[in-house]
Amino acid sequence: TSNFDISLIYHRKNRGSTLTHTQSFILCDVEYGLDRDIGKSVAILKSHYGAFTHWTGSLSPGFYVLVPFSTGFWNEKYYDTERHYTLVMHSKIPIDIQVTNEPATLLADCLIAAVSKENINKTTDADFNYYTAPKKCHFSMFIAENSSFTNYLNLDIDMTDSTCISSSRQSFITHDCIPPRHRQIIFLTEWTHERNQPGRMSYLYQSSFVTNSNHSVPEINISENDFHSFRSF
Repeated sequence: TSNFDISLIYHRKNRGSTLTHTQSFILCDVEYGLDRDIGKSVAILKSHYGAFTHWTGSLSPGFYVLVPFSTGFWNEKYYDTERHYTLVMHSKIPIDIQVTNEPATLLADCLIAAVSKENINKTTDADFNYYTAPKKCHFSMFIAENSSFTNYLNLDIDMTDSTCISSSRQSFITHDCIPPRHRQIIFLTEWTHERNQPGRMSYLYQSSFVTNSNHSVPEINISENDFHSFRSF
């Protein structure tokens, strides 16, 4: 093993401006075989509300993927906004680094691996399980798991009582249909920390099993590897 130090720094255009986003990164091991297995041994998730996110630890030799992300910038109004980050890695041994363009489903696979591995915030209800992000994270996440071998899982979520949050789904009311033996990130939310506004995160869910599939609302573009695409297990 070797010690590593990873830092993610966000550069604001105006140092005096108020920072209203959570920045995070996730580090997972990758095993190559018939399929690419993500996060089987290592799945490290770090998040922080501010301009600096950091992790120090040891890693064994192998292949890893590191994904920085901030859903606060996923809103359409930020599409044309320049975002400047610096990612710094220190290692006591030489490492090979390659920057690649990957589909958003890679981030989904990493997050599912990290949250399900801890198995702390898991709730079981018949053939329906769900996971939520650990309290140490500065965001909220809901991962649904359909354990049925035959039926589809219908899941409706209502977050309309929430305030001062930004959702990866761009909607506070969602409907999803998850195939048998699949998981899906239903939403990932971050605090917007608006001035003089109290923040509140609240949601209600309703689930049922059906024999036929139906469409998600808002629509999920699975053919384009949308972040919210369901993933087999």
